[in-house]
Amino acid sequence: MEAQYKAKNGQLIFKLEEDTTSDLFESLASIEEVFDSHQSCGICQSPYIHRVRTDREENKYFELVCTNPECRAKFEFGQNKKGGGLFPKYKDKDGKWIPNRGWVKYVKPADTRAA
Repeated sequence: MEAQYKAKNGQLIFKLEEDTTSDLFESLASIEEVFDSHQSCGICQSPYIHRVRTDREENKYFELVCTNPECRAKFEFGQNKKGGGLFPKYKDKDGKWIPNRGWVKYVKPADTRAA
């Protein structure tokens, strides 16, 4: 069974080919969760880009990054240990919901040195 899925922003078209409707549903759910869960930055509503970073240990980090230079917030995806699929991170390490639908803006810590 074959299907095509057009992302909500209209920029991506996915061709899906699966043996069963349940497999097709799973593939579609995965695509929607990663590529259609956000239409813009969760903080300033600007467009975003997809970015993959790799650290020194060759670990990869998948994220959406706001293109607004005054915001530059990011949204992170986790990677399944089995199968390598991605999932959106809406909770922090302690299991608490992250504000702004998971988008985080880096705020430089205040300088605490005495003047």
